[in-house]
Amino acid sequence: MTNRGLPFRARNESDVESLDLEAISRRLAAVTAGPWVLVESGSERYILLGAQTEPRPLYVRRELEQAGREDVAFIAHMPEDVGFLLSVLESGTVSESDVPRISEIEVRVEAATPGPWWDWLESSGALGGSSMISVLSDEFAPDIYLWHGDRIASDSDIEFVAHGRQDVPLLLAAVRSLLRTSA
Repeated sequence: MTNRGLPFRARNESDVESLDLEAISRRLAAVTAGPWVLVESGSERYILLGAQTEPRPLYVRRELEQAGREDVAFIAHMPEDVGFLLSVLESGTVSESDVPRISEIEVRVEAATPGPWWDWLESSGALGGSSMISVLSDEFAPDIYLWHGDRIASDSDIEFVAHGRQDVPLLLAAVRSLLRTSA
């Protein structure tokens, strides 16, 4: 059973310095191939994975209920947002054209259920249930489940999403730090 997580937001410079870009890159490389597209049809919302090849819906549930729009949107954009933020950090520069996108990512981070989120993977130890994401900011918050139809999502997708709740704010803090130093 894995139980990993980082602080929700960078509290100080050491949080940003401890950012493991290699681990984030590995998690991004392991997720289901994209793009991940947010689909909203009436009151139903889900993420369409691999929309250009063999599209498959990914349903985001909070226990038995559909997750809120903010969480589904945050998760749907996560692979693209993480890739973008990593590329900015790898380039070492933030262009003026990057700033609106950075702001959009910040809005999604603020709207999503607060972290930390931790992955609990059935493949790593018996839980007596399905792999899931635990929301640790509220002990009474329902857990998050990612479903491909009637099957639980892959461990790599669950791990990426759980870590992403911590990784995206830390990546944003590192990008904002880069923006301050280049201004």
